[in-house]
Amino acid sequence: MRTGQVKRSVLGLAVAGLCLSMVMNLCGCTLTGRRTLRLGIYAGSPWQVHESSGYEYIDEAIARFKANHPMVDVVYESGIRINDYTQWLDDAVVMGEVPDVFVMPDEKFGEYASLGVLKNLDSYLRQDDSCSESDFFPAAVQSGKYQYSQYALPYMMNPRLMFVNVSLLKEEGLNVPEESWTPEQFLALCRQLTRDLNHDGTPDQYGVVDYDWLDLAEASGLDLFSDDGHNVDLRGDQVRKVTETYRQLTEFMGSQTEREVLMEAGRVAFAPMSYAEFITYNPWPWKVKKYSGFDWICISLPQASDRTIRYAGDSL
Repeated sequence: MRTGQVKRSVLGLAVAGLCLSMVMNLCGCTLTGRRTLRLGIYAGSPWQVHESSGYEYIDEAIARFKANHPMVDVVYESGIRINDYTQWLDDAVVMGEVPDVFVMPDEKFGEYASLGVLKNLDSYLRQDDSCSESDFFPAAVQSGKYQYSQYALPYMMNPRLMFVNVSLLKEEGLNVPEESWTPEQFLALCRQLTRDLNHDGTPDQYGVVDYDWLDLAEASGLDLFSDDGHNVDLRGDQVRKVTETYRQLTEFMGSQTEREVLMEAGRVAFAPMSYAEFITYNPWPWKVKKYSGFDWICISLPQASDRTIRYAGDSL
């Protein structure tokens, strides 16, 4: 399965189609004669926001590839909805019909790499001057490594930011946090901003919503996994500190199931927000209107002052 008509299988694609053509070149660099290269691609955005130009990027990438490999026909099945794509891909793996180059949700990478579905790209990256790890953001390319080898290249990155309800902070006499704010400052602000406005014993206004323990672990620079990714260590003072801080934070946190209601009503000060959501809903006249009854911005997520900067977000 891993070495069919063409070298399979790789996580492909990238913004504006440039990196897709680079990945496809890795697959096509040893092909001779008339061949067919099959792509696995979904329709729509992986992050549930409006997306209208995905196939344009793909077609541009195919054109770049075809210019260098005129004897290779590139085909893909269009119209696979994002919600159906993972099952479609799993079925292809079971049937031995994995596309030669395919987009893969980040959460499937470890499973597919461990099952031997993916092709080790190390040797191809070494021999191809047009494509190397240095062409990508370091944290993104790192997410495609398995047991120290490269099995995938990034298509898109979707960094996480922090939504800030500026109007709510002003009402409470508070300033927007500095970009260098820490988890401790974040906790203190959430404590100040959570209020029971109608005095019924239940908060109506919250400091934060949809912020989980792993967010805080990342903010604190907590390394849970060993370098080889095989072991998890939940012992130690730092883990206990993060756990206790998060326990306190939950006292000022709205229900995750009410995220949209709380945000649209302007009754929460902070919420992690993906970059895709930000550029779709930020308050400009030509954008989709959402969270429009108050002023809001996005800033960096809080992080410990001595933390080594790492990528927080989703990758494809």
